[in-house]
Amino acid sequence: MPSTPVFRAVNFELYVKPNTVTMICGVLAFSTCVGYIAYMNLKEDSKKETYVTLDLDGKTTVRPKTSRWD
Repeated sequence: MPSTPVFRAVNFELYVKPNTVTMICGVLAFSTCVGYIAYMNLKEDSKKETYVTLDLDGKTTVRPKTSRWD
């Protein structure tokens, strides 16, 4: 089936053979990013809503976040 140069330019993936090295690097990079996001969401510290305050003595304390609506 004949094709035009415009069709070949628009559908570049149809005429190029797959590059396995590039695909493997892309899959590893994507998997690493998804794994890191999942790790950050499951990490225990991220579920605790706390912040650090500085007392008048100069000491730092960790307090839970509170809402004015509570």
